Formats: sequence, C-alpha cells, structure tokens
Amino acid sequence: MTIENIIENLNIPTSRISKRIPKNSFETNTKLTSAEKKYLANDVKLITLEYSLVQQNIQVPAILDDEYNYSAINIISVQLNSVRNFKKIASVINKSIPTANLLVFYLDDEQIPICLLHTQTKRINQADKSKMVLLEEYYSGWLDFDIKQWIPLSSSGMTECESIGMTKNSHSELDSEFTNKNDLSFRGLTTESIKVYASFFDAIRYENLIKYDLKAMYQDIIDKMVALEIATKLGYFSLDDIAEKKEILRQITELTKQNNSLKKEHKKAINFSDKANLNMQIQVNRKSIEDLENKLKEFGS
Repeated sequence: MTIENIIENLNIPTSRISKRIPKNSFETNTKLTSAEKKYLANDVKLITLEYSLVQQNIQVPAILDDEYNYSAINIISVQLNSVRNFKKIASVINKSIPTANLLVFYLDDEQIPICLLHTQTKRINQADKSKMVLLEEYYSGWLDFDIKQWIPLSSSGMTECESIGMTKNSHSELDSEFTNKNDLSFRGLTTESIKVYASFFDAIRYENLIKYDLKAMYQDIIDKMVALEIATKLGYFSLDDIAEKKEILRQITELTKQNNSLKKEHKKAINFSDKANLNMQIQVNRKSIEDLENKLKEFGS
C-alpha cells in the first residue's frame, strides 16, 4: 500500500484535485510563530490538496454559522521529512484553513514508509471571526503502508505521547518507544489486528460515511478513528456505544494529562511532604485510569 492507495481507498466520487499548497501560503494566511515557520521549513516536504468535498460536488449540505465552518471537508496529504512535529504542523494547517480537514501525513522513506490520518474539531473565534479556535484532535497510529505493522501513537490523542523524529535505521527506536506488547497493535499482525485495519479502512470509505451534512460526515470520520483506538484495547472494531466510549477515553486523556503535570511537579519538589502528596495524587489518578480502562473493556464482554 502507498500514499496513493490510502487516498484512493477513500473512494471519493469527485475529481481529484492534487494541487500543491505552497508552504509560504500558510504564512500569508495566518500569523505564525518562528517555531511554526521552522516546522514547515524543516519537517515538511510537500503539502497537497487531494480533494475538497463541498455541497456543490457531492450534494451533501454544508454547515456554516457563527460558530462552525463546515462548508467543505478537505483531504490534504502532507509529506514529511520527520514525524517529530506532526501535531504542531497539523495545528498550523488547521489554523490557516478554516474548513474541516482530513490530513494524511506520510513519510515516504523506502525503509520506513508510514502514514497517519489526522482530524481536528474547531470553532470560529468569537472575538475575531477571521481566526479559528482549535479543539480536540484525533489521529490514527502510524500505519505501515503495507499494513504489516502499526506503531500506536494514541489514536485519538488520548495521551501526551509525542513522536520521535524518524530517519533511516530508526525502527529500533520505534519499537522501544511505542510498542505496547499488551496491545494487539504491536509489531507483527495478529488475525484480530488484520480484521481491525480492514474494518477501519472500509468504514472510512466515502460510501460508508454519514451524509446528513458535512459536519455529520466529518464527525463520522472522527468517530471511526476513535473506534480504531478502542479496537486496540478490545481486539475488534465496532461503532456501537461510540459516544459512551469516547467519553471514557476523554476522561482517561484528562487524567493522563494531570498525571504528566504532577510527575513534573514531583521531580521539582524538594519538600518530602510535597513529594508524598503529589505521589498520592498520581496513584489516585492511576487507579481511576485503570478503572476507566476496565469499564471500557466491559463493552467487549
């Protein structure tokens, strides 16, 4: 499987655009920080608008009001030189392009040909209508193009785990950093994981998306990406009870973020009692996370 296969698998019924988006256009549309300019310059090789789904070409109603802009769903491929800052690059693109975007990041290295699908909800800034407020982001794990392996990177953004820069001969780093042997998503496919990937890629094909309106369609894509993460815990892909499952994952995310902050405070703390109190809070959060994960697994029982 190649980036072409990933795009073609979506089975979009409109003509493909495949128009390059100059990197400097993002500086024109949005005020970028020096760091954001650096990410675009160093980490991005090519950005391409593959498709733009609008009411006129797919006859699915657009949603555009004071709060949301779902006048289009753009499918954009982003060829990377390094995966280290893909989330920051996604933020730049989503701030600059106000409509909904499905980003397909890929590293087209002959030794490490991988891709990742990314979505992000956002709303119009009420103080400045020309700006967007970025909300929740959801993304698949890094997928090998031939789907022989999946590197789990918190599919729907449920942890603060950041990816490492990837160059040739970095497979060992990926193994040690991201492989969870308790997940079905560790290196080497199981029968269950093959079914999971097949179900996910089938679910995000155009003919299988909700077409009530463009907002509902985009949310449907998000739900299926969340279902992919849940599948790594349950061993099968299912959209049943997705709202309840998503809420559980949201709570896990929040508790995980709290623990990450508490751990940093614990390292800096000097007073023994402060360290003890912080450690107690961390343990309470860990227990809550464990309870939530067990609750999630009950859906599969």
